[in-house]
Amino acid sequence: MVKEGVIHDGRLTRLHWAETDKGVKVTTALHIEQERELIDLVRRAYRDKSRALTEREIDAAQGDVRYDGKAGQQQHAATRKLGKSGAFGLLIGAAGAGKTKATLRHLTNAYKRRGYDVWGTAQAWRQAEELKGCGIHGLNVWALQPFLDRAESGRFKLGRRSVVVLDEISQVGTLEFLRLLRLQAKFGFQVIATGDHRQCQSVTAGPVIDLLREALGDAIPEILVTVRQQSEREQELSRMFRDGEIEQAIGAKRKDATAELVPGGFEEAVERIADLAVAESATVCAPTNAEAHAIGKAIRKRRGIEGGTVFKAVDKAGDTYDLALAAGDRVRLFKRTHALFGNGRDGHIGNNGTVLEIAEVLEHGIKVKAQSGKIALIRWERIRDEDGRVMLAYGDALTIDAAQGLTSDRHILALPGGSKNVDGFRAYVGMSRHRVTSWIIGSEGAEMREAEGRRPLGVRERITQDHLWANVIRNLSRRETKETATEFQRRVAELNKKTTAGFQAQMRQKETLDVARFSLAARGSKVAQRIGLRMAFRPAA
Repeated sequence: MVKEGVIHDGRLTRLHWAETDKGVKVTTALHIEQERELIDLVRRAYRDKSRALTEREIDAAQGDVRYDGKAGQQQHAATRKLGKSGAFGLLIGAAGAGKTKATLRHLTNAYKRRGYDVWGTAQAWRQAEELKGCGIHGLNVWALQPFLDRAESGRFKLGRRSVVVLDEISQVGTLEFLRLLRLQAKFGFQVIATGDHRQCQSVTAGPVIDLLREALGDAIPEILVTVRQQSEREQELSRMFRDGEIEQAIGAKRKDATAELVPGGFEEAVERIADLAVAESATVCAPTNAEAHAIGKAIRKRRGIEGGTVFKAVDKAGDTYDLALAAGDRVRLFKRTHALFGNGRDGHIGNNGTVLEIAEVLEHGIKVKAQSGKIALIRWERIRDEDGRVMLAYGDALTIDAAQGLTSDRHILALPGGSKNVDGFRAYVGMSRHRVTSWIIGSEGAEMREAEGRRPLGVRERITQDHLWANVIRNLSRRETKETATEFQRRVAELNKKTTAGFQAQMRQKETLDVARFSLAARGSKVAQRIGLRMAFRPAA
């Protein structure tokens, strides 16, 4: 395989591999080639400043956008830097930094005043639709895959008077982003990308922001001060989670009594989370769909909803469960869904992660209340998989990934099954959804099992709450970053260079020793010869 290569994206390509302290790492020549093309296209687009906004245009388009405080200063600086940059710009913004409502809205106003058409896209539909908040028309907002497909087929008319805003870029794969850049090179539109590499990343996402840092260097504006949290204390805690200061953040939340490990196991933790969610009117996110479903059932009971029609249901991961549905239930969609509205119009009602309230359960579907307040009918065939299972779940608790982009006054990061499935990226998302207060609620039993499994044999010291929280801190501190193929190749080349230099040094040392040994041997031989001659001419006794 190493000699013959592998098929990558439909092409035969060579493998590049190296042994590391974490095992064998592998990439392909095609992956390296794609990354180099990406960097080159970004640099060329950035250098094209022919359509950069002027100071006057930026000032005239501010409208009702306000820049207040330290966050406002960073937002305003980012707006000007992006507006006056080339045909490609990148903005890195912390969770709740106001990039959509301030910077992107200001720039959208400016481009619209010029007569440009502005498009919005993101990896998922629910993320893309958030871009309506910056003034992009709903018809111009698309999930990334269908946007790329339609742009490549010519169904979308993009040109030099078009601007494409790409949000949540850290969740975009290298090849998808390269497709967008190739379209930009072909049609000449501008691209503004935004995101935060310290929030959730999809499994297929590449280290795109690292590649863009290599392409653009210091020409990347950042908004790192959050405006979502209302108090300085909560802003500081959110910053700690973003910067990986997990031990300090957990310590502060334990002092505030907003971090809790519930005595008992999974069920006890679920009950406590449900009690708190109802009492505080808090939103909830959990690591897995199974945990979110269990919490949703418990909250449903506390909201006074009992019984209902039971359906076989399935989530995105393929896990199946019984789902009782009744009027008043809040349910979460798992795909982009259309419904029939009262005027007979068939229209879009939600995406993967959208939560809707059920008004009535019918034989042929469910009537739900749309986010606009209108009642619409979703027919069962639109939300059933090929095996006839309903693709719904209770919506009072979401997974952490589905909650990215959510904002609420109070929020709970729920860990009833333990913290083992949460790393630093997901912890930051879970602890930055709130405006007023957030909680992290886990299970003593789940953390105890993991902590005991990590103890050396023979250690019998009693495990305390501090030990359990230390286990949580260890899990939430993990941040496995993906290395770019370009950086991997560079590191392998440097390693090979050092290995070659080390080998050459060893060979020189061996050669020197061999010469020394030969010299000593030669001198020894001459001495032996002289001794032999003396012995030969010595008179006999």
